[in-house]
Amino acid sequence: MFILFIAIISSKISAQTDMIKNQKPDWVWIYTTAVKMQKGILAGRTDSALLLFRGRRKDFRKQETPLLEKVYYTNITIIKTRSKLGFLKGLGIGGSIGFIPALFGEGGAYVAVLSFPTGLIAGSSIGLNTKKKHKINGDFAAFQKFADKFIINK
Repeated sequence: MFILFIAIISSKISAQTDMIKNQKPDWVWIYTTAVKMQKGILAGRTDSALLLFRGRRKDFRKQETPLLEKVYYTNITIIKTRSKLGFLKGLGIGGSIGFIPALFGEGGAYVAVLSFPTGLIAGSSIGLNTKKKHKINGDFAAFQKFADKFIINK
């Protein structure tokens, strides 16, 4: 029992670094307490920091040991990530809004000829650019929750 306790404590204390190589890298926008925004690819984490690669995805995948920047959780206020399936959600919402004049319109619904494609284009572009906000505010539990969700341990 005592050995199990020591093993659990030592695994929590040791400075682990989890790197992302096999999963698709996510773009993140990190806002720090100095109100500075840092944009980059979420490359991994340590016990108390996120590892950020400030460059292109292509460069990140090519390099064996990319130059990473540490951003400690105590300095992080908000992390924004791209919304999953945002493009499809926006496409559906924009298309349905553009199709409404065809359903309720009178006289041939010529308005829908313009409103449907315009709704598709506007909705998909808005959906593509939506970001999900994760509030950290220097809280270790919120940092762990974000890191566990976005960084898969191998």
